Amino acid sequence: MPPTHAGIVHQPPGQSTLAYLPLQKVAINAWVVDVSARIVLTQVFENESDQPTARAKYVFPLPERSAVCAFELEHADGRVIVGTVKESEAAARAFEAAIAAGQTTALVERVTDDIFAISVGSIPAGRHVTTRITFIMDLLNEGLRDHVRLQLPMAIFERYGPPPDSMAGAASATSTTRIDIKVDVQTSDTIHAIRSPTHSIKVLRYKTRSGRKSQRRMSASWSSPTFENRDFVLTVYADGLDKPRCFAEIDTEASSGAIGMQLTLVPSFKVPRNPSQEYLFVIDISRSMTGARIETAKHTLLMLLRLLPCTQTIFNVFRFDRNVRSLWTMSHDFNQESMDETITHVKSLTIDVGGTEIAKALEAAIGSRRNDRPTAIFLLTDGEVHDEVSRHSTDIVAEAVRRSSPQAPLRVFVLGIADATSSACEGIARAGNGECLFAVSHEYILGKCARLLNAGRTKKIESIVVDWGMTPMSTVPRARNATSPRLAGHGEMLELEPPPALQQVPHTLTRIFAGVRFTVFAIISAGRIPPSIKLFTKFEGIDEPAEWVVPVTEVKPFKDAECEIPLIHTLAARKLITELSEGRAPLPAVVGSVVAPDDEIKKAAIVRLGLWYQLASQYTSFVAVHVGDEQPRGARRSQSRPDTGWTRTRRRLRSLTAMQQTGESEGAGEEADNSFLSTALNSLTAAFSLVLSMLSGSVPATNSSSD
Repeated sequence: MPPTHAGIVHQPPGQSTLAYLPLQKVAINAWVVDVSARIVLTQVFENESDQPTARAKYVFPLPERSAVCAFELEHADGRVIVGTVKESEAAARAFEAAIAAGQTTALVERVTDDIFAISVGSIPAGRHVTTRITFIMDLLNEGLRDHVRLQLPMAIFERYGPPPDSMAGAASATSTTRIDIKVDVQTSDTIHAIRSPTHSIKVLRYKTRSGRKSQRRMSASWSSPTFENRDFVLTVYADGLDKPRCFAEIDTEASSGAIGMQLTLVPSFKVPRNPSQEYLFVIDISRSMTGARIETAKHTLLMLLRLLPCTQTIFNVFRFDRNVRSLWTMSHDFNQESMDETITHVKSLTIDVGGTEIAKALEAAIGSRRNDRPTAIFLLTDGEVHDEVSRHSTDIVAEAVRRSSPQAPLRVFVLGIADATSSACEGIARAGNGECLFAVSHEYILGKCARLLNAGRTKKIESIVVDWGMTPMSTVPRARNATSPRLAGHGEMLELEPPPALQQVPHTLTRIFAGVRFTVFAIISAGRIPPSIKLFTKFEGIDEPAEWVVPVTEVKPFKDAECEIPLIHTLAARKLITELSEGRAPLPAVVGSVVAPDDEIKKAAIVRLGLWYQLASQYTSFVAVHVGDEQPRGARRSQSRPDTGWTRTRRRLRSLTAMQQTGESEGAGEEADNSFLSTALNSLTAAFSLVLSMLSGSVPATNSSSD
């Protein structure tokens, strides 16, 4: 289905129709370290008319799990305007004031979790502008131990439901838009391959200064003279991706020296399965599933059916477009007769012309439950719906999970089948205490099906607890004008108490599955970084909890770099914003005797996180205003680090130092390469800094071919 939105839109003076500035070039530079990534998205727009634009709007897609943490706008003369985060209403006022004063300005706003918009002031006739967005993200969980996937959206495809107002009138990129993608990959163990199921990439393996091939660092690139709408997908196959790891990062700018921690592991355990269970399969046959998508969905559903337990299993199949229909009124016993009938039914499914009524389909499936045993719902969809439909679906699932009895719990799993990721799919899985996996239509997905079904068969989890190995000190109150936002709408100013000494995200751990990557973050007030942490999981029917002891690797400050992004703190803050938005994190206390509704307290908490960590969110926006002291990009570059000018976009308010892990550079040979990577697993800032310093001695070997 063709995309409908992407690009800068403006209304020429004296015209009633909208025009768009051609998107001349897209450049993506990504740095991947193990299971996280840091990406700079650069886009160049040209005002080809003989008239300046009045004001323009730029709408673009980002991965749902990403954290937008820097923005800058560069004009044709090289002047760079750096964005900083403000509360959204304050940012909008600053933007309008700058336009009224004739200043060059730009505003970055969140439209949905995976769509952002930039409003830009006047762009001169015949000139171009360059925008740079920096974001960080966890890589997609493939449900497989030996690889991870980077998936980057190129365009916003047509979605079902009313579009947000911020997207009105946006245009698509032209076929002449050039695109260049470069991904630098470093892992803790040997990289076996880098492949793309969507694009013909060129893969290069770097050499160390001693001339030997690095086993842990590779790059992949792709370029095209024309624009492609489908997502760019890159899969990294490497050893050690399933090894437990925990990283600690000290926020040296915070007065309390807060510590950010990230625990990642792929559990291996044997858990008793539910002796009897109901399986409900919900398949999308709406118009957006045309072509390869519906065939992939049908093939996937048939594989899931063949993996069902042979005894004490009941099941049913629902199909939906704008209407919802089921194979049977109630679930049937799983036997050869019902299986044969279901296979015939699935093979006969065809696309309807209706919309994607995910909420109605989930509501119907939930309403059909037997409620005398556990139920697992498996949703197969492309998830191409707008925010309003997505929120409704998530609310239905969350309420059903909350109301289900301990003897008959409900879990919802999602297999996204599309050329693009979907925030709707991930949100539904989170609300359903399940997992979400994505499959590009022509990928081999048997392993993903097996892991989803095995996860759905596991017994109820009684508790998951992380012992972070330290007792956090009492939080040192910060200046309230910096961290406790004051929001309008009350007779008294709404201020929040300082954050708790331990902020864990997810706040309540409810899901952990064998063979599926498990990640949890924490922001902890000042204390000593422990040598290790412990994870305890108690399953129903097992007397002793499963226990993992994971060593901790510390992230050290990099002393001579410019302002950089603290990876762990920023990812943790982004996930905490998501938890607050979805009502799964506790609200902070309000200072004084002010009584405020939960929605306003939630807003204040999200604003505090957005301001402190410089993150765009539903209540915070980037605003960039030309104040006269901007320099051309060339003048801002360091001679020793020619590609780091964009790093000044980060933390203009906080001047946080960059992060580096202790260890030797790769250039000293393979032994030093091992030392560097053993301590630099997940500090993307450190990896980026060291990679740039090593470029003179890290020459890509050209013996590798494209996949």
